[in-house]
Amino acid sequence: MKKVSLIFSLFILISLPAYSGEFMNKALNSWLGYSIDDVIAIWGYPKSEKQIAGRNLIYWTNNQYQVSGNQYYVSGGETFCNKIFEVDKKNKIISWQYEGNSCPNFYFTGKDLVNPQNDEWKINKQVKKEARAERKRLKQEAKLNKKQL
Repeated sequence: MKKVSLIFSLFILISLPAYSGEFMNKALNSWLGYSIDDVIAIWGYPKSEKQIAGRNLIYWTNNQYQVSGNQYYVSGGETFCNKIFEVDKKNKIISWQYEGNSCPNFYFTGKDLVNPQNDEWKINKQVKKEARAERKRLKQEAKLNKKQL
């Protein structure tokens, strides 16, 4: 039993970083083609804006310095998640990148980063809900047809 638990734990630890990137990629992709004003309406004002090599880059930065410990030791370090959008001349988002050691790994911890107008998770949930309702309707219709025969 201990071997199974150890193998499962190792699997989770190995796959977690890959899933982290997957979430951030989907979250930031949800903004492609939208106006930077849409992002500002949800995230608030960016930390900075820079013109680099003819590109207009918009930066959101979240960073904290955390300290913890007790009477025997003290530890601490900086946590951060930087998100950068590149916008075209019409202020539409055309690319993005992110970096950091505290970027959200999962939808439930980072759903505030996802574009609410283009939320893949909510769209999939709604499609499944509609499919269930349609299956239920078809079953009821089939029962009525059977009774009528």
